[in-house]
Amino acid sequence: MRIHDLGLLACSLALVACGVSKPPDSPSPAPPATPSPQVSLGTPAVEATPSESVKPKALTVKIVKRTRSVSQGDMASITIKTTKKAQCSIDIEYGTGPATASGLGTKKANGKGQITWKWQVGAATTAGTWPITIGCELGERQGSLETTFEVK
Repeated sequence: MRIHDLGLLACSLALVACGVSKPPDSPSPAPPATPSPQVSLGTPAVEATPSESVKPKALTVKIVKRTRSVSQGDMASITIKTTKKAQCSIDIEYGTGPATASGLGTKKANGKGQITWKWQVGAATTAGTWPITIGCELGERQGSLETTFEVK
């Protein structure tokens, strides 16, 4: 044997020892196109129970029109739109406390969902910008809005 042949033999043996082999003559078979059937051992039906109650949808409460500015002793008003038959209350906070004028009680929305409150601003009411809060309820549903008006 010649040296060249011995070198070639040594390289071949080394490749075989390392696990390198000749590529296969044909490609390996492809996996089946359809999935294997799966067997289920039926599980008992479980009814889901909510861990907390579902909150009802909030009532929409929007301003239709309102008095933005009024002089002491004059009339003011606000009209809102909500869901028909909703019960709504109004709270106006002056610097000296809540307004107690006639016409500011709880009211029920009409068939169009509207409510109007009209009241006379006292002649001695402190001038300033005062908050108006309106809250509405219908069953478990609630909604509110906040705005302001100015007394001059």
